[in-house]
Amino acid sequence: MGLSEGAERALISDYASPDERGTAFGWYHLVSGIAAIPAGLLFGVIWHVFGAAVAFLFASLLALLAIVLLRLWAWPVRHHYNE
Repeated sequence: MGLSEGAERALISDYASPDERGTAFGWYHLVSGIAAIPAGLLFGVIWHVFGAAVAFLFASLLALLAIVLLRLWAWPVRHHYNE
């Protein structure tokens, strides 16, 4: 999370209007905090039941899915038109 938090905050700053940036960052931290608890529990259960390799493989697949979804939905596509 430490490697990507700066980029996540930059995206929030880019997409939120100046009047609503505080609210956007508040929602970001609320959702991140709430999601961290079940994510840690799920990782621990997978590690306990299937082993460390499967737990890290599952986490990496979820990260790959997040990258794809970020590219498809959150990242703006810039069209370059020749005028």
